[in-house]
Amino acid sequence: MLKPEEYSKIFAEQLPKGVFLTSSDGKQANSMAISWGSVGVMWGIPSVIVMVRETRFTKGILDAGLGFTVSLPLDNTFAKAVAICGTKSGRDMDKYAAAGISTKAPQTG
Repeated sequence: MLKPEEYSKIFAEQLPKGVFLTSSDGKQANSMAISWGSVGVMWGIPSVIVMVRETRFTKGILDAGLGFTVSLPLDNTFAKAVAICGTKSGRDMDKYAAAGISTKAPQTG
């Protein structure tokens, strides 16, 4: 398992290329691309901080949801998917089908 400082370095390197923020409210899921946020330790607990604009489709799902995941593509395999998730709204289309990606239940530790 990575230490927070190792994850923070990888996160900072990947952010300019795009990182997936995925949320679900139990009925629907949505992924958006983010290029801002931070990873660190808060009160001794590894933490990820992301900002989502109020007008984003993802914001409503986050507010009603069960949590979120942050996924870092470590190579260019997901460049098209990051582009679609960063420029299209799940309100208007099925981004997963358009991007050729799918979701998987997160692992919790």
